[in-house]
Amino acid sequence: MNIIKSVVSFVIVVTVLAGSTPQNIKACDETAQINMTNGVIVTLRPNGKLPNSNGKEIFQDMYAIEKITEQELAKLQKETQIKSIQPVFQYKICDNESVDETIQIDSQKQWGLYNDGTKTDDMGEVIAKEGIDIGVKKAWEKFQSQEQVLIALIDTGVDIEHEDLQDAIWLNEKEIPDNRIDDDGNGYVDDVYGWDFYNGDSTVCSYARNGTAKKNDNDNHGTHCAGIIAAKSKNNDGMVGVASNVNAKIMVCKALGGSNSVTDTVKVIEAINYAMANGAQMINASWGGDLSKTEDTALRTAIKKCGLLIVAAAGNEGENNNLVPCYPASYNSEYDNIISVGSIDCDGEMSDFSNYGSSVDVLAPGRDIYSTVVGGYKLISGTSMATPFVSGIAAMLIAEHPGCYAKNIREVLLQSYTPLDTVSGEMVKCPGIISAEKAIDNRSLIASDLINPKIENLSSDYKGKIKLKAKDEGGSGLLFVMYAYKKRKKEFFAHGTKGTYVERDTIKVKKSGIYTFFACDKAGNEMVAYLHVNVDVTKPEISVKKKNAILEITVKDNMSGIQIARYAYGKRTKTYMRKGKQLKIDSEGIGNIKKRTGYVTIYAKDKVGNETCKYVKIK
Repeated sequence: MNIIKSVVSFVIVVTVLAGSTPQNIKACDETAQINMTNGVIVTLRPNGKLPNSNGKEIFQDMYAIEKITEQELAKLQKETQIKSIQPVFQYKICDNESVDETIQIDSQKQWGLYNDGTKTDDMGEVIAKEGIDIGVKKAWEKFQSQEQVLIALIDTGVDIEHEDLQDAIWLNEKEIPDNRIDDDGNGYVDDVYGWDFYNGDSTVCSYARNGTAKKNDNDNHGTHCAGIIAAKSKNNDGMVGVASNVNAKIMVCKALGGSNSVTDTVKVIEAINYAMANGAQMINASWGGDLSKTEDTALRTAIKKCGLLIVAAAGNEGENNNLVPCYPASYNSEYDNIISVGSIDCDGEMSDFSNYGSSVDVLAPGRDIYSTVVGGYKLISGTSMATPFVSGIAAMLIAEHPGCYAKNIREVLLQSYTPLDTVSGEMVKCPGIISAEKAIDNRSLIASDLINPKIENLSSDYKGKIKLKAKDEGGSGLLFVMYAYKKRKKEFFAHGTKGTYVERDTIKVKKSGIYTFFACDKAGNEMVAYLHVNVDVTKPEISVKKKNAILEITVKDNMSGIQIARYAYGKRTKTYMRKGKQLKIDSEGIGNIKKRTGYVTIYAKDKVGNETCKYVKIK
């Protein structure tokens, strides 16, 4: 049963808070306890800066701090620039039902693609029911495409040298292999096939000397999922992936690793950010976990803002996800870009290990699934295996549909299943087995949004307050708006992974100059707009000339203009002058008062509140 389960370990209570949380910090749980064993994730407010820390940015305005003391944490919680602080949650894969030895292919191994009802168990008893499969052969007959569909596989590593996967791996053409240079400037050196977020390098698969998986960094799980989606058989012992009829490419995002395939919030979010920045169209997430009373708000935010279709495993605990949610799959109740996948057996019964409930969207083959592993092939069971079946079907829907978007693809998938009497609506939202053939038949239901969003009513004042209104024009919905200082091309924003998010329709900036605004809708359409902003941060200028019995006073402000001008005889403070006698000035900023010996104090304030107070000695 191959699913990742959350582990929350040693917890430190920040005693300096005396059991409470400052108003500006969102508590990560009801008792304001923060697990610091694996560091923390800090989310900043817009334009905020991380004070005195070596935190690593993992997503927009989101930083991971690996090592932090209780005292340092207490200081951070008092910072007004910080929106929230949360633990780094740990995840791992549970024990799975697998056959350890490499096995040979036969017609029964890929029952999920074609089930003729002859599959037997170890005792030779027939256990399959004819037709309990995803109907992929008819889907292939009805639809073929050479359009590339890019699937980010956030998992363990993938055997990119496997002969059934060599033609199914994404190639970053902007990167020159092995030259130790970040050729495309995306922050990752030699990321030709993806990135290893677990080890922090470009090695997307760990190999033992004999070409199989290493015991201390096992990459079988990710390789197995990749094969289910996109394998292209090149030998008699091989297998084919669900999306063999389209040009499916796997972007390897290795976020899990080690002997037990562990991961954490930071690595997963970095992988999501990488998928966004490098043009992935969807994510396969064969992992998840129950976070009990705590909430991984950082992961939740990244999932919401990425906008990509995320196909996620429902979990292997045999529990009701309505009562015990499994994340990220259970975020499908909040966000329309997630689909939750449970497992079904070859006899049409829901797998006994699969989580269930009306919050689980669809079922796909998940027991005894034959697919690629590092250096060979294996049978593995779990909702982890069911998930890439749905990802493969989603890839078919995305192919040759520019402008399609997650919400609509999800809606089509939820209509593309074969009902079964053995599965009820209480067990799963779509009571049956997912059907590739029906998905292809439903391709006419796929909506396309090819219209760029708009940014309207873009204006600013001299205080640096910028107003704007962004809206979607093509029906997919607005995903986010961002901005950056200086004039930028849309490529600068890297699909929404660079820049600053606009949380509301009003923002505040501190510098004059050109600002670029970037809007993206849920279909990936992007546009930029520009605004020159004049921020008045200079104080008014005051000069005094003596003309016989008159003092000619000139008060100037070259940007926002003068709001108030006052004067008083004698040396006066700014506080006093705020209530001084009004100086009447003309359109040129000139006013006259009677000359007196001694001192005269002049006060001026411009229309954004900059003040000048100056006293002059008169002889």
